Amino acid sequence: MKKWFLIFLLAFSNLAQAYSIFTVGSEKWSANKTSHIFAVGYGEELGLQFLQAAMTRVKKIQEEYPQDQILVFWALHNTQEKDKKVLSQLGVNILENNDRSLTDSVIYRYTQVIRAIRSIQLVGHSSAVYGFGLQKGSRLRPDAAKMEHLKERLTRDAVIVLHGCNTGFYMAPQLSQLLSVPVLGSLTSTDFQNIFEDQNWYHNNPGQYPSEGSWASANLLSYKTKTNCSSMGCSRLKPNNHPYTGGWGQYTTGLPFYKAFCKFKLNSKGEERCRLGLQQMLRTWPSVQNKNFSSAETYRESVIDFLCPRLAGHDVSQKCRNSLNGVNQSFFFGKQMRCDLSGCEFEAFKTAEGNYTFNSRDYGNDTLMREFQIYMSFLN
Repeated sequence: MKKWFLIFLLAFSNLAQAYSIFTVGSEKWSANKTSHIFAVGYGEELGLQFLQAAMTRVKKIQEEYPQDQILVFWALHNTQEKDKKVLSQLGVNILENNDRSLTDSVIYRYTQVIRAIRSIQLVGHSSAVYGFGLQKGSRLRPDAAKMEHLKERLTRDAVIVLHGCNTGFYMAPQLSQLLSVPVLGSLTSTDFQNIFEDQNWYHNNPGQYPSEGSWASANLLSYKTKTNCSSMGCSRLKPNNHPYTGGWGQYTTGLPFYKAFCKFKLNSKGEERCRLGLQQMLRTWPSVQNKNFSSAETYRESVIDFLCPRLAGHDVSQKCRNSLNGVNQSFFFGKQMRCDLSGCEFEAFKTAEGNYTFNSRDYGNDTLMREFQIYMSFLN
């Protein structure tokens, strides 16, 4: 039954659906392969940057899990033909390409027939209250009825990573509780980082990268082999070092890293699932060396790179590192809320303009220190 359903889906996709869908590192699509699912939302003024960040993570997954299949849903960026040309240059296997709207139902038609899913990655615009933006007017939100099929398909080491802004307030803990899987989300805006010629990651904003030098033409750090930046392997999304300020309002609290949530029963089985999922996330994090798990030292550096900000001309990175080394120093440009594996403590208020704002007490580096201890405990 599933086989005929999939044939029908692929045969009539151009008549009924909306997006580009492609696989990476797989010559032929197969519902029987353990898969990683990427949904790359609309970029508008950001151009191809969401796709670039997704492809960097894709390359890390290919390195760590070469046997797995990577399935990407990419919201229409330009026109059908121009999008197809971009994908052709990447050498991916295009399953579908058209000029209509991407919806969550499109994604679930595929995930319903996939036997095993190791990760789900959402890369794009997001709202703390309204969910992840696939395209304008089309959002993906936690939905028990639509997502019920995912629970039985997620592997023992599965993880969900929400790369957009403000995904940790509601969506990440809700998904973790709904699917009994670790989910990572942000508690502020996320912004793009690229590799500079000193082989460090910096936000690509004036004043936040070195004043001398240039952006790297190749990534020499995150992969076993040299990766040309023109092939989309040198970009990642990372939370900002300040509370969110943008189209959804102005918040006074946040966190400078992706917060992990394991909002399910943490018995021995649950603890194992939380640990394995977070280890998988860190293993595929585009970090500051080739192999995040090659030694205790490189593992620790990967954790610090994941948790600490980096801004050229500021000492925030060193202060964060000092804090993790036992010398507690303030470095976040705002209040830091307190969170655990189940959720965060904050207050949400609706403004006169109709937006929401988020506030909390300032708990300093309390959550950062606990998060660091969680990741470092995996070495024991």
